[in-house]
Amino acid sequence: NNTEEVGPLLTVNITSPDTNKWQLSDLEPVSRYRFYLYYCTQKGCGPATSEEYITIPEA
Repeated sequence: NNTEEVGPLLTVNITSPDTNKWQLSDLEPVSRYRFYLYYCTQKGCGPATSEEYITIPEA
């Protein structure tokens, strides 16, 4: 889409400490996505960092 809109917030909980990558599927082509990442330990959660990306057109 050609808007500045970002859709609904979806949450993925990655609980394994050995996970170092995560693959997303079923993303819309030429659409804007914003990702928030933060870590949690037994003492609490750290601050979130965010990145925004636009998917490429389908081939």
